[in-house]
Amino acid sequence: DICHAHFGNIGRKWSFVDDLPDQGPLVTTVYGMDVSGLVHPGRYRWYEPLWSKCSLAIGTSQYIRAQMITLGCPEERSIRHPIGIDIDAFEFDPTAFACEEPLRIASVARYVEQKGLKYGIEAVAKCRERGLDVEFRVAGEGELRPDLELQIRDLGVEDSVHLIGWQTQEEVRELLGDAHLFMLPSLTAYDGNTEGQALVL
Repeated sequence: DICHAHFGNIGRKWSFVDDLPDQGPLVTTVYGMDVSGLVHPGRYRWYEPLWSKCSLAIGTSQYIRAQMITLGCPEERSIRHPIGIDIDAFEFDPTAFACEEPLRIASVARYVEQKGLKYGIEAVAKCRERGLDVEFRVAGEGELRPDLELQIRDLGVEDSVHLIGWQTQEEVRELLGDAHLFMLPSLTAYDGNTEGQALVL
């Protein structure tokens, strides 16, 4: 009934389906990389084949939808629809901080440039230099793990910064429930890639 493409670049590849006989409408969900890292001067009209064929374009945040419209998506055929999770599974339960214990900071993020984890690690190292007892645990995986591990060793914070890898939803709940602070130092990556929604938020 519907062809639903996830990521704008996939929708662009699928734009031909609108011309197939007896084919339902093409719907495309746009995330982040597809309207940031993949789009740059000289490619601002790159999505024209998609916009002309797509019955509905969905942006995962208001920012992403605005980017889509800037790139030519008809406003009347675009909506914002965030990626959903069961927020009832993550109840807010503040963890009281006692001065005699480490300040526990948590992040949940892929180990990629736009998550800005190297700056989180650097911040923890500066806290340690000032004599603050800080512990930083990062759940996730990604291509920058070797670089982050090297940074942790170079800064001498192996006892304070822990890359704990991919975690189940239950393990993420425990991580967040145990932390005093949450940190996600996102940035625009060198290739222009940005957060689409930062689902963890």
